[in-house]
Amino acid sequence: LAETGVERIYRPETSFVSLDFFQAGWAFQSMWNPNKYMNVWMAKTSDYTSRGTMPYVPNDYPLAGLIATDYYKDNPPNYVEGILFLTPGGSYAGTSLTHETGHFLGLIHPYEDACGGTDYCNDTYQYDKKSGTNFDANGYTTDCNGTKFIEKNFMGWTLSTITEFVFSQNQVSRLEHSLKYAYHRPGSSTISARMLNNNSFEKIPPFMSYE
Repeated sequence: LAETGVERIYRPETSFVSLDFFQAGWAFQSMWNPNKYMNVWMAKTSDYTSRGTMPYVPNDYPLAGLIATDYYKDNPPNYVEGILFLTPGGSYAGTSLTHETGHFLGLIHPYEDACGGTDYCNDTYQYDKKSGTNFDANGYTTDCNGTKFIEKNFMGWTLSTITEFVFSQNQVSRLEHSLKYAYHRPGSSTISARMLNNNSFEKIPPFMSYE
């Protein structure tokens, strides 16, 4: 490769619908072995959205909110696995890529399904994204319990003026679990069929491709 770790792929399309991208055969064919690499495709999306696929975990090592299965112990991935990153990313490109990497390693939005949902982390604020856009003059919003807070979580929805972001301790625990046990994640001890079979694509959506 002219640029180590970078592969430039010509496509006739000028942009992609983000969800459709993950069902494209050519994208699957271009995927590097996900047991060794985190695949990140950079492209323009017509819905102005980046996405990251959530991991599957073995039945022996479940994690709340993720699908547990033993299928991938003996089978390579049969869907596009990785991150689609909107370009140009702008001033928040680093934060956005960290956000999508959070999904790739099993993190869920703290505003997912509003006040009826959960991100399975007891140390994050659960809130309705619609009401979460109602910030006061000091940048505070209100969670589902009526607590006022400033959202600084990488997985949250916040003001563009926020410059420092964090993961909570519970989120870090989920990240570590996925890194250790999830299928198709570099460094995981749960290695599925090591070599990709590029004829195995089934054009199925990946598990919960989050924005």
